[in-house]
Amino acid sequence: MILGIGCDLLKVSRIERIVRRQGLNGKTLDRFATRILHPVEREQFVALRRSDDIAGTVRLLSGSWCCKEAVFKSLEPGRQAKFRFNRWYKSNDEYGRPTICGDDVNNTDRFLVSVSHDGDMIMSTVLRQGIQQ
Repeated sequence: MILGIGCDLLKVSRIERIVRRQGLNGKTLDRFATRILHPVEREQFVALRRSDDIAGTVRLLSGSWCCKEAVFKSLEPGRQAKFRFNRWYKSNDEYGRPTICGDDVNNTDRFLVSVSHDGDMIMSTVLRQGIQQ
């Protein structure tokens, strides 16, 4: 059963401006990353910073933000009120398909995710399904 659908469209250059303005080791960027990244993603962020990979950092932050905005929009208002970006993360299943994981995922929810990139834009669509136990 479909419980919700959400989508988000993000101009990647918005995130890139933040990264370039703050620098990879800036405190503001670190606070931003801590607020939106799950500990699983945070490990990737730290590795990208260590290697001075601005493009990779922008990709990680953009993809994470976009997917989580779409997840948020797929939830009912009660769960939206408790939503925290850093308790969710995008992963990939054994076939490489994106999926949503995290601390606040109910075992009765399944999230189908589609992520598309085109130039300076990234779009994510999330379909939230109820799983019968």
